[in-house]
Amino acid sequence: MLADGRALLCHNYGGDWELPGGRPEPDESHEECLIRELWEETGLAVRIGRPLGTVPFEAAPERWIDLIGYTCTPARTDDPDASLVASDEHAEIAFVDPDTLADDALPTVYRRLVARATRIPT
Repeated sequence: MLADGRALLCHNYGGDWELPGGRPEPDESHEECLIRELWEETGLAVRIGRPLGTVPFEAAPERWIDLIGYTCTPARTDDPDASLVASDEHAEIAFVDPDTLADDALPTVYRRLVARATRIPT
């Protein structure tokens, strides 16, 4: 989250916005995974902040995963928007105010993590 309340979101080809991230490689910590995934998906280098907790998410019918959220701070603070480069996984990436999105454009599980980030300092 940026100080102005915008969160880094990725617009997928299914039409939804989502938080960037992915699965850890063998012997990779969750924090190392997040740093790698953010770089691969967005071109953004970050510093990991506080954990936001784990939220269960039904990724497909009867297929549950645990989403583990963290606050992050862009390593480049002068203009983090200038560093963004979308990977092939997403149509667009941007710092977005989640409150400006329609309810169905950002799944509830991601809204919950973003809300936690606004309550927990980095």
